[in-house]
Amino acid sequence: MVNRVAVFTALLVMGVCCVVNASNVSSCLHGDLEANCTYTKQRTFDYMHFVQSWDGLFCADGCCKLPATSSPTKPGFTVHGMWPEYNDGNFPSCCKSSYTRKMIDETLEKHAELRSQLDQYWPALKRCHFIRYETEKHGSCAASVYGETESGLVNYWTAVVKLRSRWDFEKALASAGIVPSHTTKYSLKTIRSILKEQVGYNVNVACDSGNILDEIRVCVKRPTDARTMVNPEPFDCPIAETSCHDKVLLLPIPSVGTSGGCKVN
Repeated sequence: MVNRVAVFTALLVMGVCCVVNASNVSSCLHGDLEANCTYTKQRTFDYMHFVQSWDGLFCADGCCKLPATSSPTKPGFTVHGMWPEYNDGNFPSCCKSSYTRKMIDETLEKHAELRSQLDQYWPALKRCHFIRYETEKHGSCAASVYGETESGLVNYWTAVVKLRSRWDFEKALASAGIVPSHTTKYSLKTIRSILKEQVGYNVNVACDSGNILDEIRVCVKRPTDARTMVNPEPFDCPIAETSCHDKVLLLPIPSVGTSGGCKVN
């Protein structure tokens, strides 16, 4: 998982509107994102978290840029990843499987239409090769269920695309008057209720230390057949997680460059 730290959190919590100019941020990194995995055999997971990040927080440091060759992407709720989880609160990562870097890169290259959809929903807004990073670190642990084949990897990515296209959380929140703001705080209870209405089940909501909305995490069942491989079924998250207080901020999305340093997602 990528560490998503808010910039100028204290000012935002006090309601001070901050404008971050990417040209003034010297700490932006746009090189390849490396999983640096030491792959090991791990037990089969129990369920998965499908995670979307809110780009208002993720891009608050002014470092976000779309890859030069990416499909048109509207920043908002974008995919962070789909992570296998255990019922005890732990999770596997960097699992020994056939999902090697070579296999991931070659499969993405061979499936152009799927790659275009992934680029749209799962963009590398900062570091390059975000899809590969997440697949190496977390997708490798799904191979025990999806299968140690190229088709298993394709099904895993297809599930991500289908889940992301199933719900429009930004639109649902806006319909209830919950729109991005530097100063207006919204009821966490209301946000969770809206999300439950969309998904049909309770989801987990994460905030940063300044109580700014960071991620929405939908729990989906471990696939059991060909249908649920590509259309995972949501369910009530078995472990209720929240790092949010009663009132949260939904930050506006800053300007995002349209031709980032990454040649590929």
